[in-house]
Amino acid sequence: MNEVIAAHAPRFGRLWDRIEARVAAYPGPLRALAEVHFARIGAAGRTYFTDEAAAPLVLLPCMAAGAPDSRVVAEAVLDAILEGAALAYFHVRIQDDVLDDPDERGVPDLLLLANAYLWDAMTLWRESAPRGGAGQAFHAASRDAWMRFSAETAAERVFLQRRAAYPAAAFHAHAGKVALAEVPLLAVRAHRVDGDLAATEVRALVHALGLAYGHMNDVVGHARDLRSGANTYLLATVRAALGDAQAPDAAVVGALATGSWLDRFVIEAMAAHEAARPLARALDLQDFDAWTDGRVASLDRMRQRLALLRLRAALDV
Repeated sequence: MNEVIAAHAPRFGRLWDRIEARVAAYPGPLRALAEVHFARIGAAGRTYFTDEAAAPLVLLPCMAAGAPDSRVVAEAVLDAILEGAALAYFHVRIQDDVLDDPDERGVPDLLLLANAYLWDAMTLWRESAPRGGAGQAFHAASRDAWMRFSAETAAERVFLQRRAAYPAAAFHAHAGKVALAEVPLLAVRAHRVDGDLAATEVRALVHALGLAYGHMNDVVGHARDLRSGANTYLLATVRAALGDAQAPDAAVVGALATGSWLDRFVIEAMAAHEAARPLARALDLQDFDAWTDGRVASLDRMRQRLALLRLRAALDV
């Protein structure tokens, strides 16, 4: 586990306890769906948000709250914000699975459970927001983030569902689909700052992380994406290099095995993480540099493994 995540282990433990207690109180049919959902999460269970490769959705607000023993934001308030973030993320993951890969990962009935998750997430965020101007600013900024998440997800699907060019500018814009991650960070800042929540700066930070995880997800999910027919930025880029937007999957697999596409995308992910550093410093996120060090080191190990596999394949030929 990343040492920064480990420092917040008690908070993550409380988070999972809260989720389990909440779901246990859901009506019977929703509890049954929750069993399906958690079975699909599998052995990860309580480490779902603390895995080394997990997106830092619930870590960012912890960093924004200060050191693990900080009392700037009351622990009960932070717990509510984190639980809202986790439930909203569950909603998004269920929705994405149904939209992106209905045959392999999507379970349409889970959308009914996702409805409950989202209602409770919004309630937790609303009730944890401070009164007055800071609370009003949070609600306005969080609505804007949710709309951008929804809009960019819709825009990305147009590209994913057709075999056509996928410009870099479009991929950059579609990274805005991670705007959900802005909401819990803004919720914490509403308790820590007077006046401006720095929503623009928060948006820039989350967007940089969106680019990092977008590149990484294209790499680690490329086999699944080929099976589902998704025209991701990585796959579209390879097809463009082959000179045929309709290039068959076998040709794409061959190019990925012999070319440096996967390595390049990992390097792009590392660069996006580096670009996020000064943005996080401006927002005074505690230990962000240390967390980024761990992420970049992990990605570099992945890059080295990919390069080694390609070298072995070349020598075998």
